[in-house]
Amino acid sequence: ELVATPGNTQVVLTWTANTESDLASYKVYGGTSASPTTLLSTVIGTIVTHTHTGLTNGTTYYYRISAVDNVGNESTATNDISATPYAKYTVKTDGSGDYTTIQAAIDGASSGDSIIVYAGTYTENIDFNGKNTVVMSFSGAANTIIDGNNYVHVVNFSNSESSLAVLEGFTITNGMAPASGGGGIYMSGTNPTLRNLIIFNNHGGSAGNGGGVRIINSSPNFYNCVIANNTYKGVFIEGSSSVDFTNCTFYANDSPDYGGAITVLYDEAVFSTPSLTITNSIIRNNTPGGLAWYPYIGSGTITYSNIEDNYTGVGNIDIDPLFVDATNGDYRLSDYSPAIGAGTATGAPTTDIIGTARPSPSGSSPDM
Repeated sequence: ELVATPGNTQVVLTWTANTESDLASYKVYGGTSASPTTLLSTVIGTIVTHTHTGLTNGTTYYYRISAVDNVGNESTATNDISATPYAKYTVKTDGSGDYTTIQAAIDGASSGDSIIVYAGTYTENIDFNGKNTVVMSFSGAANTIIDGNNYVHVVNFSNSESSLAVLEGFTITNGMAPASGGGGIYMSGTNPTLRNLIIFNNHGGSAGNGGGVRIINSSPNFYNCVIANNTYKGVFIEGSSSVDFTNCTFYANDSPDYGGAITVLYDEAVFSTPSLTITNSIIRNNTPGGLAWYPYIGSGTITYSNIEDNYTGVGNIDIDPLFVDATNGDYRLSDYSPAIGAGTATGAPTTDIIGTARPSPSGSSPDM
């Protein structure tokens, strides 16, 4: 078995040793095209690793190896394996990492790089600035907080980021939306991936356009996110957006009008109706209700979800999900929750918000 492990401007190759007694060496082939023919190295038979250095981060490299016996006969090469080198930076509040703030790490990174943020509270407002960078916590959302200090968006995506721009494993809190909305997260003309987030206690400001999240002309994907206790709507969606929520919980968000959890705006000026897909999710106890389109019903597919207001759709239910302690922010399902095993495996994430493998037991239907 050949394994390629990417790093900063390098890829480390390791493989399972050949057990034949007449083994002399291995030939390592690599390049930027499939089925590479460029010989990178001839490695003696007692060594089962090779490090390919001097590479370009963000470029995909392909590899295969063959075995050579004592008389020079070369075996058929293995199947291709590929890897994309990247830089990995650490952010730590105590100064022992590469950076002490998340924004400084983003500014220093390039698209394709990874930023690992260690536990702590980071009082800052971050902007991906068009970089398709992975920003993820080391210890999960409960232990890694980005606090907006009641000042504008906590997180900003508005420079054509793709799905390769990833935000994972944070609590996003204390954002105060400016006129453009989006106290917790603001996105316009972008398509990021958001996983394992707690978007909590953010404010819509005077404009009231999405205290938790404001989405304009964007196609983000949310997985394993909790969107709770945000004012002026948990999520506000408009324009030519296409938004997916999978295994997400919306709880106790409020709005002075329309849907407290999610409001989808039909823009009469440009005749644009956003589309919305919700799967394996829970939408409960939002004021004045969960989900609303304004002023016309738009395109929405809501399935296998526990959603208030008896919203029709395959597998949907409308019943108390029996959280462990929602009053104190514990949205885990209690042992008798009707949402247990009531989801669909199609498109469901393989782990939950704290990284536990799902579904459990294996082969069962996932939870909402």
